[in-house]
Formats: sequence, structure tokens, C-alpha cells
Amino acid sequence: MISTVFLKMISSAPATYGNLEVAGNISRTKDETVGVTDSKGINDDFHIAHIGRIIEANETEIRHEMDNIYINKTKQIVNTGRLREEYMTLDERLNFQNELAAAVSGLKKL
Repeated sequence: MISTVFLKMISSAPATYGNLEVAGNISRTKDETVGVTDSKGINDDFHIAHIGRIIEANETEIRHEMDNIYINKTKQIVNTGRLREEYMTLDERLNFQNELAAAVSGLKKL
């Protein structure tokens, strides 16, 4: 099974901090072999249960990576670069942080 997630986050406020665009993707492959000793119990439900478990495990791993790599790394970069006082006033910085936090929490709901 191959799962791919694409992420694109766009925020713009030209008057205050400019345009911000972050994009990326993560693909993960999982395979698993399940042994069966009795073919009488093999049916669609058997396969769906095992495939569903693999999909859920893959989704959890991808969400965790997406949060750690893209969201947290973006926060780190923004907080160490663009939020310096020589680039923004305190009000501009707070507005930017609030807008970015809203965009990130909107992504986590998906």
C-alpha cells in the first residue's frame, strides 16, 4: 500500500509581512504478510480488516511526520527569521502569529 499526502499552506498580507507559501508531500509504503492457516475463514471482511489496520497505521505515521516536519519546522523558521523586531512591530508580529496559528489549526482538523 502506498499513501501520499500533499500539503500546501498559503498566507498573504502584503502590507505587513508579505506572502508566505509552504508546500510539500510525504509518501509512505507499507506492506505486510498475514499468515492464514485455514482458508475457510478467508473472506472480504478478513482482507478489509487487515488493509484498514495498515491504512490507519500509515495515516498516523504520515500525520505525525507532517506535523513535526512541515508545521513545526515552519514555525521554527518563521520565529527565528521573520519575527525579528527589525522586520515587524509588536502588533504586526502578534497578528502574523495569530494568522499562522489559525492556518495550522485548520490543517490539523483535516
